[in-house]
Amino acid sequence: MNEEEQRANPEKESATGRQYWRSLDEFMEKPAFKEWLHREFPEGASEAEGVNRRHFLKIMAASFAMAGAGAAGCRRPEQYILPYSQQPEGTIPGIPVHFTTSYPSPRGNLPLIVETHQHRPTHVEGNPEFAPTGGAVDRFASASVLNLYDPDRMTSAYEGNRRIKRERVKDILAEVAAKFGPTNGQGLAVLAQPSSSPTRRRLKQAILEKYPRLQWAEYEAVDQGNPERAAEEVWGSPLRPQYLPEKAKRILAVDSDFLYNEPDSVALARSFARSRKVKNKDEAKKMSRLYAVEPVFTTTGAMADHRLRLGTAKMTAFLALLAAEVLEQTNGDARLAEFLRTRAKGLPMDPSWVAECARDLVGNKGASVVIPGSHLPEEAQQLVFFLNEQLGAVGETVLYRELPAEENLSIRSLAGEMENGTVETLLILGGNPAYDAPADLEWTRLQKKVPQVIRYGYYFDETSLEAQVNIAAAHYLESWGDGRAFDGTYLPVQPMILPLFDALQELELLALLAGMSVNDPYGLVLETFRKEMDRSGEGEKAFQRLLSTGFLPGSAFAETTPSSLRPATMRERFVGTELAAPESGPEKLEIRLLPDPSVGDGFHNNNGWLQECPDPMTKLTWDNAVIVSPALAGHLGFDTKSGDFLIGGVAKKSSNFKRGREESRIVELTVDGITVRGPVHILPGMDDWTVALPLGYGRRKVGRVGEGTGFDAYPLSRSGEGLTR
Repeated sequence: MNEEEQRANPEKESATGRQYWRSLDEFMEKPAFKEWLHREFPEGASEAEGVNRRHFLKIMAASFAMAGAGAAGCRRPEQYILPYSQQPEGTIPGIPVHFTTSYPSPRGNLPLIVETHQHRPTHVEGNPEFAPTGGAVDRFASASVLNLYDPDRMTSAYEGNRRIKRERVKDILAEVAAKFGPTNGQGLAVLAQPSSSPTRRRLKQAILEKYPRLQWAEYEAVDQGNPERAAEEVWGSPLRPQYLPEKAKRILAVDSDFLYNEPDSVALARSFARSRKVKNKDEAKKMSRLYAVEPVFTTTGAMADHRLRLGTAKMTAFLALLAAEVLEQTNGDARLAEFLRTRAKGLPMDPSWVAECARDLVGNKGASVVIPGSHLPEEAQQLVFFLNEQLGAVGETVLYRELPAEENLSIRSLAGEMENGTVETLLILGGNPAYDAPADLEWTRLQKKVPQVIRYGYYFDETSLEAQVNIAAAHYLESWGDGRAFDGTYLPVQPMILPLFDALQELELLALLAGMSVNDPYGLVLETFRKEMDRSGEGEKAFQRLLSTGFLPGSAFAETTPSSLRPATMRERFVGTELAAPESGPEKLEIRLLPDPSVGDGFHNNNGWLQECPDPMTKLTWDNAVIVSPALAGHLGFDTKSGDFLIGGVAKKSSNFKRGREESRIVELTVDGITVRGPVHILPGMDDWTVALPLGYGRRKVGRVGEGTGFDAYPLSRSGEGLTR
């Protein structure tokens, strides 16, 4: 089934990928553009393809239709007139009006101010009143407004190949309720993306009360929940470490790109910037000092004062050795220090680097902090907990916040139930497991075994192809909702515009499944606010103030001081645990899968703004590459001194450029019989024997912008192994 078949068939001449995402000047072949093309790319300008005038007029006509009255959502709102963040005297055409909302994210929403023109959202900025982020915003939230107007988004629900209305969707959900109500949900399963929404959590509990035998699983392609799971393993309850770089004099980032690619990176980057701000040279000594240990050159590594190249698989051994050094230099438990040093054997590095780093951290006790990558295993996270305690960081440069307890199945457990044939109906809420689930699960095969699959998604993608029912998801700028910031502060999600298409809001869908009397998303969020957040007792009046400010002060997760990690307890915890650094070399490479800086895990692959946004280190756009170190490139046959690639004794340039694009050699990478192919890009600063593969590209079913971009690295992923092999 293909949603494109339900619309007018596009002409064969329609371009895709980079060719589709061209400027109007290029479409119209303006003289100024041709002059720029010859000046910028003199060798390739003559090869520029001509423009089909008829196709250009077709595209423009579609754009004008979307912007005019033809789109049902582009009209004055008729319901829920909301307070402005800055009250204007009146709505005047051409004068922007700003509203508050938040960008939904699995680990914490990002508070926003959205600029609208005639009730159409046009620009996104951070909420300057929210102190942790201070008006900053990340690239995904900034570009999310383009997803709202994406013509390739799913525009309505489908049952098989037949377009259906909202009423039929409600009937399908009612049929599910009637079928599984008598069985208490036996045979019914839900696979959802993680969410910080209190309202969604409340609806989930209502569904589980109605269907106590229902299986609820949550999954994200790039798992960033190891810190919370490690804390629950140690202390018995889920705790979230929140790092405060601005209060630290010495910072050690262990495989953590906390300035760019970690949960709460927006707040962490601003906090770190404050620790480096000085007024003059006399205050230079007050600046923080940053150490970075990482396998791939990152934004954080580029900011580091001292940087060590080390593979991800060796990070646990590094942390064990560092903990041993800290114990020795603070006259701590000698038995634990010797135990950790013995367990961390085989680390291929100069031990003096660890000793000097530990000395600097210990010398600034109470003003030091160790920040681990959220993807590191639980053993590494627990060593960081211990290190920060020994450095006096708890309560100073790192806080622990209590999280609500939740129990969810893993995608691996759900896959086992599907394999056994116990799942009769599967509801998939967001995500794209047919593309990004661990390859060893063979998700597409398992999904075909389920008699009924209902997919709720924003795009018609790989997972939609194998679903019997597809329900179009509303954009967050069209939806009511709520969420928590990373520190737990309560944030609203309010619509800027009526839905452009016949899409359903997630809260509405869950309320229908739960059989709740109130299934209006606004009413659901208001009810959550009244029950869980409103301390004033003013109800809707207080809710209107929340919509005006964009966040609820004083609603963050409670801070707690966890019990001390005793040396004897740590020793018992790591008995039988392998901490030694694995061997690495030309024949034992480490594969590091990581989210692409531009398109993330692949959801944003059809966003032209993000595709145009260069990787901060490689500067690649519209593509991913097999990223290797100069040492590994030399072993593969690259002459890194002259920049040539040697084949049969004949030197050929490794970096050819045509019309501003790099043309690289294609290599094959085989792991456990699985092979991926992609172009090689040499990046200085890499660990010698680490190969980095950015995720999010090589989509098999995607819109016109993302079609044909990059290669798919997900086939190398394995459940239970994280993103390192």
